[in-house]
Amino acid sequence: MEDNKFLFIFGAVLIVFLGFPIVMQMIRGQKPAPAVAGDANAAPSVPAEPAKTPPLLNEGNLIGSEWEVVVYGFPTKCTLAAGGVVYASNPMAKQLYGVDYVEEKWSVTHDKMRVSGTFGGQEQVFDFEIVGDQIWHRSKELNGQLVQIKRLR
Repeated sequence: MEDNKFLFIFGAVLIVFLGFPIVMQMIRGQKPAPAVAGDANAAPSVPAEPAKTPPLLNEGNLIGSEWEVVVYGFPTKCTLAAGGVVYASNPMAKQLYGVDYVEEKWSVTHDKMRVSGTFGGQEQVFDFEIVGDQIWHRSKELNGQLVQIKRLR
C-alpha cells in the first residue's frame, strides 16, 4: 500500500510538471476579451505616439551624447562624436569584428537623424525622429511603431 501511495504522488507531480507548460500555452494562445467602451482599466493596444514638438536636439548639442539602441535584438551603446562620427559598441562587436567598437556616420536634418554604415558586410541605414529632447525609431519588428531610444548621457 505504501508503494502505491509513493507512485500516486510521483505520478501527480509528473503530470503537474508536464501539464503546466501545455496549460500555460493554451492560456496564452487565447485572444484577450475585447475592451468595453468606457472601461477605465482597459489599456490601449498600441502605445500612443509622442506629441509632435519642435526638435530641441541638433548636431551641436548631440555631440558627446550616448544612447542605447537595440540593433538586431542587441542593445548597442552609441556615442555621437564631432564630424558626424558615431561609435557603436557592444560586447558582440569584439567577438564578431575583433574590435571594441564600430565606427559609422550620423547626420541631423531638422527633426530627422540618420545613422549609416556597414554592418555585417552590408550597407545599413537607420532613420530616427527627434521629438523635443527625445529620439525615436520606427521599429520594423513592431510593425512601424515608434520606440523611444534610451539616453545614457
